[in-house]
Amino acid sequence: MGIKKDKRNYRKHSEENQELIKNSLLELGTGRSILLDNEDEIIAGNETFTQAEKLGIPIQIIETDGKTLIAVKRTDLATDDDARKQLAIVDNLATDKSEFDFELLSDDFDINFLEDIGFEKIDLIPKGVGENNPTEEWEDMPEFEQENLLAKNRVIVSFENDDDRFAFAKLIGIKMTRDTKSIWFPEKKPEAVKDFRYKDEE
Repeated sequence: MGIKKDKRNYRKHSEENQELIKNSLLELGTGRSILLDNEDEIIAGNETFTQAEKLGIPIQIIETDGKTLIAVKRTDLATDDDARKQLAIVDNLATDKSEFDFELLSDDFDINFLEDIGFEKIDLIPKGVGENNPTEEWEDMPEFEQENLLAKNRVIVSFENDDDRFAFAKLIGIKMTRDTKSIWFPEKKPEAVKDFRYKDEE
């Protein structure tokens, strides 16, 4: 079996994360599977494979064309088993403890695509770009008092269905979608920070 690690792995694993995965495999056994392409290079699960290989855990490959969801069934675990409950936590925690390599992502993907699938633009800016020393930058700057932009009054409006939501939006003349969580009335357009610049009055 010639499984190869992903040459451009978009996940970074700290020592803590590596230790978590190793201990989970040792104490609770394997959980979710890893994913390979048709050249046996890992798509997802690089660190799990690394730790399993170090521990000498056998690996079984299930071939699929992506049209069938592969479910891994642990025949040794019952619903009320403590190990089963622990695995449910640790399996998800291991993912949370790792992080994306944003510089690598920015090299390989268009930033608009990354934003569309949920990444924050600030995370995708290469380190060193736009970084400065706040203390030095603030020297000789004018005093500034932030205006309170919070709403003075709030009212909760509930709808039984989407038709009612859209009828209300039409009534007040404000565009709303199924995902709209809050609105201003009258409508206020968000102010872009890039539009504000300090100008020396001298």
